[in-house]
Amino acid sequence: MVDSVPGADVAKLTAPAENFTASTLQRYAGSLARLATPYAVDARGRTTSSYVASTLTPGSGLISSVHDLERFDLALKSGAVIRAEWLTLAWTPPNDASGHPLPHGYGWFVQVYNGEPIVWQFGVSDNASSSMVITRAPPRHDADPRRQ
Repeated sequence: MVDSVPGADVAKLTAPAENFTASTLQRYAGSLARLATPYAVDARGRTTSSYVASTLTPGSGLISSVHDLERFDLALKSGAVIRAEWLTLAWTPPNDASGHPLPHGYGWFVQVYNGEPIVWQFGVSDNASSSMVITRAPPRHDADPRRQ
């Protein structure tokens, strides 16, 4: 992922802060320069522009291009990020007490749409900014990695 940034506040760093090289910080600055400008409209009809999250946290702050998101999705499904068996486990909904599948796996919503298994996740931030990722689940692997 060559066009992703771990939080907009990285632009304020100078090498070797946080162990980033000067070329890495320059690459981050280039990515931030191409970033879309957000806006919000207040009750009086005035527009404001700012990103709410500036620091990388477990729930926000990562800035990425569509191409990097695609690379991540492909790497995730190919087993480069997590073994295929673990991904299958994460994207398999557990059953509730009555034996019916729940609408989620581990950290993702899981469902079948038009006969295709899909997984999705969303996030909502201040000022009504939001995100949603929907992807097709890869073919299932029957092996349970917890038993290996």
